[in-house]
Amino acid sequence: MIPFLPTNRELEQLFQDQEDGVIDPSDRLRLMNLLRHSPALRHAYLEHMAVAAGLHGLAKEWGENHELVPVRQTRKISRWFLATAAAAVVAILAVWGLSGRQPQNSGTLAKVIAGADTSWRFEAGGIGENGDFLPDTKLVVDQGTLEIITRTQSRYLLQGASVLEIHDSLHASLTAGKGWFDMAPSDKGFSVITGRSRVTDFGTRFGIATNTGTSPEEHVQVGSGKVRLESRAPGAAALDLTTGQAASSGADGHYRVAPYQPGLFVERLPGPKMIHWSFDHEEGGEFPSDSDGIQSFTMKVKGFGAAEAKAGLLTGRFGSALDLQSGDVFAESDFPGISGPGPRTVAFWIKGEAVKGKLTKTGERYIPSILTWGDPTIDGAAWSVRVNCYSGPVGTQWGRRGLVTAGKSTLQKPLDGGWHHIASVCTGNIDASRRPEIKHYIDGKLVQTANRDNMTRIKDGPSEIPGSKVRLNYDPAVPGGPSSATIAIDEVWILASALTDHQIEALYLANEIPEER
Repeated sequence: MIPFLPTNRELEQLFQDQEDGVIDPSDRLRLMNLLRHSPALRHAYLEHMAVAAGLHGLAKEWGENHELVPVRQTRKISRWFLATAAAAVVAILAVWGLSGRQPQNSGTLAKVIAGADTSWRFEAGGIGENGDFLPDTKLVVDQGTLEIITRTQSRYLLQGASVLEIHDSLHASLTAGKGWFDMAPSDKGFSVITGRSRVTDFGTRFGIATNTGTSPEEHVQVGSGKVRLESRAPGAAALDLTTGQAASSGADGHYRVAPYQPGLFVERLPGPKMIHWSFDHEEGGEFPSDSDGIQSFTMKVKGFGAAEAKAGLLTGRFGSALDLQSGDVFAESDFPGISGPGPRTVAFWIKGEAVKGKLTKTGERYIPSILTWGDPTIDGAAWSVRVNCYSGPVGTQWGRRGLVTAGKSTLQKPLDGGWHHIASVCTGNIDASRRPEIKHYIDGKLVQTANRDNMTRIKDGPSEIPGSKVRLNYDPAVPGGPSSATIAIDEVWILASALTDHQIEALYLANEIPEER
């Protein structure tokens, strides 16, 4: 699919400029991509070159002999030039394949990073096996901010509600919302199509706001570089914008210079909302947290029933760790957890012996929770991370159903008496059946996922349930009342975003989360 087909006049001009050798680099790049993606346009190009070749041959013969060239000779010349034109097309496409249009680093992959409280989905396409976006990939952002990074390291940031379709490496359509485009040098000539215009990049950073629901106008502005703005309105002249300039469309569809609006577009993905307990400092029997974008909450050790409990500490993986190995204590915070169906990450260090299986009230065998929040009696309205599951070393469950486990039962279990790092990531990706994608990591490495039973989707507001609290080493499903396992735990992180493989590895190695750009 070609997102912005040229008019017959424009196509003729592109062919003519190419034939005369006066085509400018941006038009040449566009012509290459048109020929690459459309057999019909390649055929039209060959026909044009064949006719042009015949005319050139005819003119040459006329100049030399002062008489018309016989028809059959003209046809011979046309066939010869047709073959030459065909070779030219092959050469153009070969040059395209060898130029900067290919990823500069074959090891880089396209990726999508969701900001905090972002809800989005692939409505079509996605990332293919080669690590690039499939043709005509369609992304819908219902709320929040989404960062899209291509294999060439161009960055698109969408603000919900917005809809973007990535047709190929040089063409995209923004049908609604706000998009900020930070283009890699190799993507010069990239164009964005809206319902009113085409915006073509000449090495730049620019934003487009269209059909936002707050204004009938479409607004385009340039942070750096240059773009060409072409309106679909009849008779509208193209408008070039450079650094610090902007334009808005009026009721007639024509664009006019407008004030630049600082802050209109998100140019960087907001930092992740997170809360973190290190257990390195104790204040009055409670452990403070550090947080970003989330209110800070302390963590306190408690005993089951009316029993009092004192906080025990031991040497952890980084500083001190919380000692819950007596088996009759747990830790609790008033932090309610992450609400909604959006992305989240839970990570911690754990040490202990194998957890023994228990029976629920209905007689089902299960492994107690290590970290949980919400109401486990309601489908989809809780979140729990388990370690040493029957069918894998790590498991995540929301509510009574929705269990996802990692690895096979033959793999080494992380509860072997030493310290191991556990991470469970809900990416925010939802498939057509509304099933969330969960990833599990052990010691910084992604673990094979198996035994997915996620017919239950995450509810829209699990932590809005009254009394929801984050608890460590607390399992409410035991028939005789809540109980715990014999473990120690350190460096508990909860984030309202999905960390990447690289970030999880860095968290494991250095207990820090680097920016992912």
